[in-house]
Amino acid sequence: MRTNFNKQETFRLDSHLPDDKHPLEELLLQLPLLTTIPSGHPDFPQTPPSLLRELQTNADASANALSHGMAAIGVLMAHSAVSIEDGSIGSDTVESLGWLLGELGVVAAYCLVLAAQCRHALEAGPA
Repeated sequence: MRTNFNKQETFRLDSHLPDDKHPLEELLLQLPLLTTIPSGHPDFPQTPPSLLRELQTNADASANALSHGMAAIGVLMAHSAVSIEDGSIGSDTVESLGWLLGELGVVAAYCLVLAAQCRHALEAGPA
């Protein structure tokens, strides 16, 4: 099935994020700051609200950036079908992109779960 994309709507990260904003990097730097329980799992109710807000913002922005990036790769792959079929682009390259997209999908899903957990903890208030 072929999908028609509006040529005005491009998958550009810079249309979603300021130039100096790297939410995934910020998220990875903030994760160790989460308060944890003895098992090592996050203790969201005991985490400072300011950190929860930052984590939620960066997790949401990361999921958004990852989703747009994966969509862009999908569009490029779809437009590369002829090059893939004639061997100009090797099947190992396509396989690697598939594995990458799978892993990025897992990260994007985790970011959405983390953002929801932070949002829930903020709505519930301090423990």
